[in-house]
Amino acid sequence: MHFLPSTRSLIWASASRWGGARAVPPCGGRRHESARGEITFETEVFPSDPAWLSDHKVFGRLVAPGALYGAMAATACLTEESGSIVVDDMQLHNPLVFSEKDSADGADAAGRTMQVVLDAAEAASPRQVQIFSKGSEQEWTTHVECRVAPDAPLPDAGERVDLEALTSSLAPADVPAYYRARSATGVDLGPFFRTLGRAWSGPGEALAEVRLPEAVGRNPLDVHPLVLDGCFQVVGVARNVTGAPDEATYLPFGWERFWLRGRMPDRVLCHVRMSDAAQEAEAAAGEPAEVLSGELLIYDPSGVLIGGLSGYTVKRATREALLSAIEGVEDLLYEIAWRERVLPPGIAAADFFPSPAEVAAGSQVFPGYLTDAGVDPAGRNALLADLERWSRSRALATLEDLGWQRVAGEVVDPEDLRERLDVLPEHQRVFRRMFEMLANSGVVQETDDGFRVVVGPDDPLPDHMPRDVEEFATWMAETYPDGQIEIGLFLRSGRALADVLRGNEDPLTLLFSSGEPTAADLYLKAPVARAANQMLSEAVQALVATLPQGRRLRVIEVGAGTGSATASVLPELPDGQFDTSIPISRRASSPRRRRGSAATASTTARWTSSGTPWPRALTPTATTC
Repeated sequence: MHFLPSTRSLIWASASRWGGARAVPPCGGRRHESARGEITFETEVFPSDPAWLSDHKVFGRLVAPGALYGAMAATACLTEESGSIVVDDMQLHNPLVFSEKDSADGADAAGRTMQVVLDAAEAASPRQVQIFSKGSEQEWTTHVECRVAPDAPLPDAGERVDLEALTSSLAPADVPAYYRARSATGVDLGPFFRTLGRAWSGPGEALAEVRLPEAVGRNPLDVHPLVLDGCFQVVGVARNVTGAPDEATYLPFGWERFWLRGRMPDRVLCHVRMSDAAQEAEAAAGEPAEVLSGELLIYDPSGVLIGGLSGYTVKRATREALLSAIEGVEDLLYEIAWRERVLPPGIAAADFFPSPAEVAAGSQVFPGYLTDAGVDPAGRNALLADLERWSRSRALATLEDLGWQRVAGEVVDPEDLRERLDVLPEHQRVFRRMFEMLANSGVVQETDDGFRVVVGPDDPLPDHMPRDVEEFATWMAETYPDGQIEIGLFLRSGRALADVLRGNEDPLTLLFSSGEPTAADLYLKAPVARAANQMLSEAVQALVATLPQGRRLRVIEVGAGTGSATASVLPELPDGQFDTSIPISRRASSPRRRRGSAATASTTARWTSSGTPWPRALTPTATTC
């Protein structure tokens, strides 16, 4: 691969598609420029080409590493004729996962076309970058979005760090043990990806040597994905990955800024410090966090600072979530249908279960569970009432953020206003709902033609509506210490609501991945959720206490969320005496995946005694109605 000095576009000069082990297209081989100024780089990726790609497997499947997208974006940055690299607001949306067949076929497997798209350049403005791929399904998948800002100011670099002082507070780390632990958590890194040399670690901190494997040969790239991935691996060393059976798997999710003064050398030192907030949240909850973040500094072998990543984020991953796109395509081979059957004779009645009234008699009322969880029931009711007040003011603030200007006496048609404010059609109901909330508050009045503005911009808001949503957020946080997760999630989501309505922010990413607290925290860690789950746990205890020896339970879980209810139920089920069926979630019955039936199927699985789901037969099965 060579750079043309005049355009800095990429040309492939090797016999293989990507030059075998000696070349990798971090941005693409074919350069196209549109009349509107957009630039597109296009190339193909195969499971066996580049050769190192087959050394990166997650949960048994070949998955393109997050560092590949980072290298692509970095090369895109260099198209701006800059000697430095700045990639901001990197967000990974969908993994590039090869199917099980393609992962096994190697050289004979089908490839995927990849595109890196830069939007039109504007003076002194960062350029949007998106990375897509398309395979045999002929639909483009968005993998990454970010911005490149080659003229952005960089941190002070060039100073030499005292490496001996840096390692004096750390202990030598066992690198081979680290790779064994990663494999135990489902991330299998082959020889090409074993780029760590000596390493040192301490609580939430690590320093390691990263080197490009000699098997790669001469490296003509400004940023080689294998070296960048090695820097990401140091995060795992800082987290002290052990490979314990219940240890969570984390994969790269994005970063706030990645910067380099110039070309990334083949050998670097990477220093990682994990975020104190993420560690404290994980320790307080006693369970793996959904999202972890940290700061990375990159030095050359002599200790000179040459780059770094701020706000680097990893997200908890499961096999089901990672592979859902591929599994969904293969599920299309099945027709999903429900068939009515008469229960076969001989099935014994479950009359040993206590009645609901008996279970209720042995339980507290919910306020008792709230009190046990450290929540004042009266204070909880007040929190919910104030969240409702806050939501109405937030609805008004969001409409104003979108550009709506209230005029007393004016009648507003929500659909007409939605179109004028560039709110996406799929958010039509949410947009109208905000006006209904304002009608309930007395700011507008619903009429046959829409909503008439009652309270103008210079009029005082009704007493029950907070005037300043940010000041009210501060007051809420001080007033309700046991509602911090609800308040934090509302604050973060409310601030981004205008961007969500215009399609500039993905709502699911916002709720579950882009910051803390997340919706998963609400169901897993919030005191009120712990109270509800404790109530559920005790109810299950009462049910299974009467289970006779030799009888088995069949548990059907309807719906799929964060797993908080499941985590409360599983420890109470008797070892070796139950089976469970987990229904395919809503995606199985979406229009794109249906095959003549609106019903969902079940995936039969058996749970181990430790409470960890382990698939036994991942094929749709008919369930007796």
